Amino acid sequence: MELKIKFNRRLSYRQAKNTVIIALILGLSVSAIQIAIDFINEREKTDRVVLEVISMFQDSAARAVYDIDELAAKGVILGLFKYQPIHQVDIKDNFGSVLNTGKREDSLRKKGWLEHLARKVFEENKKYSVDLFIAGHKNPVGIIEVSVDTYLVAENFFSRAVMVFISGILRNIALSCVLMLMFYYLLTQPLLKIVKTLNKVDTNKPGEMLIEVSKDHKDDELGLLVNTINMMLNGFDNTLINLRKSEQVIRELNKDLEQRVKDRTYELEAANKELEAFSYSVSHDLRAPLRALDGFSQALTEDYYDKLDDEGRDFLQRIRLASQKMGGLIDDLLKLSRVTRDEMKRDKVNLSAMVVEILEILRTREPDRNVKTSVQGQLTVYGDPFLIRIMLDNLLGNAWKYSSKVAEARIYFGSENTTGVQHFYIKDNGAGFNMIYVEKLFKAFNRLHTPDQFDGTGIGLAIVQRVINRHGGRIWAEAKEGEGAIFRFIL
Repeated sequence: MELKIKFNRRLSYRQAKNTVIIALILGLSVSAIQIAIDFINEREKTDRVVLEVISMFQDSAARAVYDIDELAAKGVILGLFKYQPIHQVDIKDNFGSVLNTGKREDSLRKKGWLEHLARKVFEENKKYSVDLFIAGHKNPVGIIEVSVDTYLVAENFFSRAVMVFISGILRNIALSCVLMLMFYYLLTQPLLKIVKTLNKVDTNKPGEMLIEVSKDHKDDELGLLVNTINMMLNGFDNTLINLRKSEQVIRELNKDLEQRVKDRTYELEAANKELEAFSYSVSHDLRAPLRALDGFSQALTEDYYDKLDDEGRDFLQRIRLASQKMGGLIDDLLKLSRVTRDEMKRDKVNLSAMVVEILEILRTREPDRNVKTSVQGQLTVYGDPFLIRIMLDNLLGNAWKYSSKVAEARIYFGSENTTGVQHFYIKDNGAGFNMIYVEKLFKAFNRLHTPDQFDGTGIGLAIVQRVINRHGGRIWAEAKEGEGAIFRFIL
């Protein structure tokens, strides 16, 4: 893998950048403090220098006022103008009359934003006033007033401030370059060497190529990182060895499992063939004697009915009922076997339409019964239409049968979604059952009612459960004796 890292994403650059930013902020803060101190000192220095210059000419100015000598006063003003910041000088007597005045020409001063800034910071034309005394006189004989041009004072200050800022920025740029190089050689370059070595590691044998750490980094964080990586490579190597051993074991187990599956498949195929043979035998070999038994019993009833007494007639009737019941049981067993063995063919099934059709067939069989039905429309599922029809035949048939002794029977079919999963239900107001025996409900040949109460073989609900299991769903029931039952199922 080629190592391409953008310059601005390198650790050396990012470390240097962060360090320089912090240093720049601190440096500028220190420079600002330094400039503020320099500003205070500059103002104090200006006051001190101006007063010293005035004091140099104070006696001469006092003598000129006392003698009312304008020429001498002019000489004092010219002497004061030798100090460049002094802009204007007024020499007055003690009555406020101006003996002489002087003002420096504006051509010596620059115009622009710096002048405006200087006047904002250092005050515009700062004025100084000093009393003039003559030896032997207690009261002043006059006053000298001096105006100072703040721009000339501020110019030097701003020059120094700019130099402080520029030098600070240049210092930080130099520092960033030094730090970037230092971080590159101390951090980025060793890390790149580690990455290049890792790229050469054989993924099948990672423990054979360990990373060497230089003496300079043996005891620092990079040395710790390299040692940790080497430990991980050794661990990966051991893990790979164990994985290969596990893979070998899994291959052997898979071979054994495949053989077991083949053996089990062969056994299942043999069992299915035996079941098919049994089904064929039941449907042909057992049905023939039952048909003969029922047929001869019917012949006896029709041809010799008058020759038999009441007891004989009762015996014949019982024989016929028993043979018919045995035929129905054989049919249910075959149906249970077929439900388990038949291949499923899934399709969209309209449950509502199928339920309406089954209820119409039940009404046709018993037209005299008063049964009120309610079917929720447009309920569909995806499943095997043939198996679902068998399931609904049994559930609706049970609801129809167990509500037969109710004057106004009711059967409901619908759907609910109370737990976030859609389920369907078939409800009746028939005989119901005791919930203590609910566990026996879906087991073959287990009946919760006697044959005298309701006929049946005890296979129907077992068939229903197998159909639902084959669709990956589940079924459960709730009931009360004498109040009906409700069967809920999910497909």
